[in-house]
Amino acid sequence: MVWLKCSLRPRYRAATIVLFSVALSTLSMAARAHACADLSSGADPSDLRLCIEYYGSNVFRLPNVTRTLWNPAIGGLETKHADGVVSQRNEVRIIADWIPSKHLDEKLFGGVPVKFHIELRPWWDAAYSLTGWGQGQYAKYLAPFWENNLEGLQTYSDPIFREYYADISPENFFIRVGSQIISWGKSDGIYMLDILNPFNYRTLGVFNEELIKIPVWAINANWSPSAGNTLQFVYEPVYFPSQYPGQHVREGGYHDWTFGSVNYFNNIFNQFGIPLQDRRMPDFGIDNGTYGVRWSSQIGKVRYTLNYLYGFTPFPIYRPNTGNTLTGTQYSLEPHRIQVAGGSFDYSLATDNWLDGTVIRAESSVTNGNVYYEGTFGQPKHVTNWGMLLGIDKYLLSEVLEKPVFASFQYWHDMVLNGTHCADCGPESGDYIDIGFQGSPSGMRGPYKSLLTLFLDKTWLPGDTLDTQFFALYELQFHDWFLRPSATYRFNDDLAFTVGTNIYAGGKQTPYGEYTNLTNLFFEIRYQLL
Repeated sequence: MVWLKCSLRPRYRAATIVLFSVALSTLSMAARAHACADLSSGADPSDLRLCIEYYGSNVFRLPNVTRTLWNPAIGGLETKHADGVVSQRNEVRIIADWIPSKHLDEKLFGGVPVKFHIELRPWWDAAYSLTGWGQGQYAKYLAPFWENNLEGLQTYSDPIFREYYADISPENFFIRVGSQIISWGKSDGIYMLDILNPFNYRTLGVFNEELIKIPVWAINANWSPSAGNTLQFVYEPVYFPSQYPGQHVREGGYHDWTFGSVNYFNNIFNQFGIPLQDRRMPDFGIDNGTYGVRWSSQIGKVRYTLNYLYGFTPFPIYRPNTGNTLTGTQYSLEPHRIQVAGGSFDYSLATDNWLDGTVIRAESSVTNGNVYYEGTFGQPKHVTNWGMLLGIDKYLLSEVLEKPVFASFQYWHDMVLNGTHCADCGPESGDYIDIGFQGSPSGMRGPYKSLLTLFLDKTWLPGDTLDTQFFALYELQFHDWFLRPSATYRFNDDLAFTVGTNIYAGGKQTPYGEYTNLTNLFFEIRYQLL
């Protein structure tokens, strides 16, 4: 914990000591065994369970680099050394589940099974409290949005009350009402149909749903008329946009994970003082809700879903008041209605050869009304795009290893079906700005974009106490890479420690290559306190 030697802002000094003490106490109690507490009592007890867990994540930059960013104090660009502290997240997870007693259930709910769930996750990222290190250099611009979930942006994108809902289970029905995460897809690490929850892109390359998905208020109703068949209806009354560093112009490009395209346009907005005229977000209500329907069933050994969503673009769209992006004097910010229709399937092969047990899965969707930024001017244009994901899963070396290797291979593509080639989009009309864009065509994608992923997982030692994983992503058009090897050692049922690295390679204006200078080493600790 070298960072404790640094000078902290006074209002966080005490909090740092407390969190550091918590981390030490978790390690000192590693030999103790805990389980979630059962708080049930009485002759006709309710089922009440409480879990408390500490989660810590530390990310450190490996390359010794400098960054050139806009400095409002001097009214121009400034080059500064980028120190190594990227993130130091400290989080306490408190999870409670309550099933009323039989007597209380019959009295209040008419005998219909009911369960209540609440999940609190207060967290604080200590990186913003360091005066001369990493993100702490830019705390003035970033801390109000990214330091904790007590105030600002994170109160709804990564909130203290993360999930809270009631499960109601009449015969043949399952209904969940409240703040929740709803999974629709069959993909790993990249998403096609999993679009009911927005995403928090504060860190690129993290695929854990509990860290990157933003919970939404929803009614999630499921009807199962027969075994294996389910009709699902989802209603979300409030629009929650996905979040990304730099979405507030005054953040500039100070956040380590700011997309190159966002940094580029923020610098222009800040330099010329171009204001946002209006933020028009959909109001709470029936007319502005998001609606989703999915049918899940099985034909033979093929499991499939049919999906439809009537919602909004994941991000609000920047629109100039006149002309194009470069000639506009003001901007509005609002999402656009989209319709998504698609489906998925998976099938497990049963053969007498080495293919036995191989799982083939796929997802596909067509989105109408999407908005991409076309040409080097970044003019927002409505598009219809088709996405497809094909995955193959297989346990390898089962014949020679007691603990075989799990392997997953995926191919993904996105294709614009209605190229516009507009007159006011500037050069490279017909191509679209990708997240690595910084002013030149090398940061743009064509109507077709595709990538490949590989995931490997192998457990070791008695009780699978050591788990090693490897994830690789390669983009076929941009020729950039993302690699994520990691190892997790589980000391006991309560304490686990993970070490790994995120490696980025490619051009400076490619989606992953833009983070070459952010290749990092990360450590995670999980300890169940109760």
